[in-house]
Amino acid sequence: MARRVRSVLRLGAGCLLCLLPGLALASDPPDSAVNPRSGIIETADSHWAGAKFLVRHAIHAGRGQSPVVFEVSGIQDDDPEPRLAIGPTGDTWVLWRRSVPSNQVLVRKRTYSTSAWSAERVVSASGQDAVRPRIVCDGTSPWVAYLATTTSGTAIATVRIIDDGPDPFGPLLVATTSYAGDLDMQLNAEAGHLWVTWVDGAATVGWSAYDYGTGTWTLPAYESYTGDSDAAARNRIAATVLGG
Repeated sequence: MARRVRSVLRLGAGCLLCLLPGLALASDPPDSAVNPRSGIIETADSHWAGAKFLVRHAIHAGRGQSPVVFEVSGIQDDDPEPRLAIGPTGDTWVLWRRSVPSNQVLVRKRTYSTSAWSAERVVSASGQDAVRPRIVCDGTSPWVAYLATTTSGTAIATVRIIDDGPDPFGPLLVATTSYAGDLDMQLNAEAGHLWVTWVDGAATVGWSAYDYGTGTWTLPAYESYTGDSDAAARNRIAATVLGG
């Protein structure tokens, strides 16, 4: 899994783009990672283009060089919430939400060996109002998670992106919550494990892990953070998953 540049992310969009000249100020904070093949920082952000948000990808070679910038999304749509993941072979996936009558989650892939970009693909289910997308690479495949509004609450859905098929694997429903606050959903991949967490109440974090043997997600479990914090609860969940 590509190493996240958390120190860069904490600077915020304006500071990052001051440090890496050649880009206009971003409207969304960039998502960043170091490409394990090149050792170079890559970012994905959504910038204001006069009337709409557009997603762009940039490769920051540093040493005074201007970033190599690619406009990922087209000018006809409003595309916020970009996210980025980089696989061990250097391939990059950029994910974002498209604001259409029913929100969609889309992805494009940049192949490291050719620098070519794939066509955009919709990875959320048809008719879903899909928001807050997240993406990670588990060392083999990129995985996506997003939130979708349902009649019984907010659903956490996941998708595995498959390059050699016409459609992604999923979406698979992980859980549904009635919690109306900020779910702060997080998708994690580490040491051969994949899991998702979300805030499920005033002092509860929900979570589910993917079982590679059965190709299913475990039934939702819940970790209380009464007396500490949701971050502490997520750390306990990670310890449980990685220790299993």
